[in-house]
Amino acid sequence: MYYKLSIYNLTMNSEQLKNLPNWKLAYGIPICIFLSCFLITLSSRFKSNPELLSNAILADLLITAPLVYFFAIRKTNVSKITILRFLVAGVLIAGWIL
Repeated sequence: MYYKLSIYNLTMNSEQLKNLPNWKLAYGIPICIFLSCFLITLSSRFKSNPELLSNAILADLLITAPLVYFFAIRKTNVSKITILRFLVAGVLIAGWIL
């Protein structure tokens, strides 16, 4: 069967558009989690007693941010392996700020 490719075949139908994630939500909330954890570590209360919130910040960076990203992309065609981006970013940020 011969299939002719044209510019009109590259357009998306409504079902394909439903499978795209809301990128502002998918990237925005985890980045806000990263920024809020960073700002918490800059506070004077954290600097006076860092062991109190270190575990909570570590959990936010390593579990919460990738989990939020997963929930944003779970019903889409985006590969689930992209969660590793936020996991690696969380590890790097945790090593840098803690």
